[in-house]
Amino acid sequence: MKDATVAPLEWTEAHAVGDPEIDEQHQQLFELYNRALHALRTNPGQLTPGAVLQALIDYTDYHFATEEAVMASTGYPGRAEHVREHKALLTVVSDLVARVEADPRMLSDVVGLLRVWIQGHVLCSDRELGAFLRGR
Repeated sequence: MKDATVAPLEWTEAHAVGDPEIDEQHQQLFELYNRALHALRTNPGQLTPGAVLQALIDYTDYHFATEEAVMASTGYPGRAEHVREHKALLTVVSDLVARVEADPRMLSDVVGLLRVWIQGHVLCSDRELGAFLRGR
């Protein structure tokens, strides 16, 4: 993968939600995304795109479980919508991974989608959760 339009994710304090466990997992998620991007760019013939993306998806699923447990234990009022967002992303990306396996040319689109979604979700939905947690 040589698409220069898909950039690495850079963690900044703007991404912090204020919950140490969630923030640490977000940083790890950014790092996994960047590693996957690097691996796909530098070793495109040696790695299957689906395998690289699956590792990122597996960690995302783990992270979502953590967030959802925090939301449940704190009575977060936006929990139902937030969980729907999580499920929607996992469904879409799992489908896209299967498509990338069939047609590796789609990889750039999938990686770009993941980048936009991760950054957008952290900056919007997860920050709303963070504001709720800080206000308790």
